[in-house]
Amino acid sequence: PTTSISEVQHKSGNSSEVTVQPRTVETTVKDPSSTAEETPVLEKNNVTLTGGGENVTKELKDKFTSGDFTVVIKYNQSSEKGLQALFGISNSKPGQQNSYVDVFLRDNGELGMEARDTSSNKNNLVSRPASVWGKYKQEAVTNTVAVVADSVKKTYSLYANGTKVVEKKVDNFLNIKDIKGIDYYMLGGVKRAGKTAFGFNGTLENIKFFNSALDEETVKKMTTNAVTGHLIYTANDTTGSNYFRIPVLYTFSNGRVFSSIDARYGGTHDF
Repeated sequence: PTTSISEVQHKSGNSSEVTVQPRTVETTVKDPSSTAEETPVLEKNNVTLTGGGENVTKELKDKFTSGDFTVVIKYNQSSEKGLQALFGISNSKPGQQNSYVDVFLRDNGELGMEARDTSSNKNNLVSRPASVWGKYKQEAVTNTVAVVADSVKKTYSLYANGTKVVEKKVDNFLNIKDIKGIDYYMLGGVKRAGKTAFGFNGTLENIKFFNSALDEETVKKMTTNAVTGHLIYTANDTTGSNYFRIPVLYTFSNGRVFSSIDARYGGTHDF
């Protein structure tokens, strides 16, 4: 704010009267930290992989250093078979194969993440079935997903196509700094005991690494894509269901259309 001063003098002998009139000017100051938080420390585009992964250790090792992190990935798969990791950060030495962080996919549409440390025997697993698309009209679908690790709240959150599909608070929270001996950063896999595990098949159209836990609305916006518009129901909406299946559409003889869907609570099983 600034102040303007106007002086009106009334002389009476040697004295004078001064009137000060303040004027407030509104000024918008942008928080410099907000811009920094939304600037990725690494961004890669159009990385096509066939199960072997890509080593990005030199590009990430000295940059991805915060206790909190966010990773946003836009991808499509050429094959959905087995468990596939979109990225992995690990201790690659023999005997340390259970020390890593990754985000993974399964062929049932499950999206998940793990944070594991051998020395402390901690294993944090967060996942949600039927979170991502496989094919639509026989064509591979591009999904956009994200993981957020927040050491203050002790939570891991997963997002898919504009929706937060799961958030889990854990007592034994692990961030990257807590995992001993991290030495390998990989796109499309996890380096375990010197070998690539959970190899990804497809294209990472875009992947961004952030050194902070971005807020929910920001991540929802970052993961919103063409798929989002097709979601009539979403996980954790007002129905309280985590996913839906068996859509039905009937047209009666009088022309009336009736539709329904099976809202699921819990796992993918029937019993």
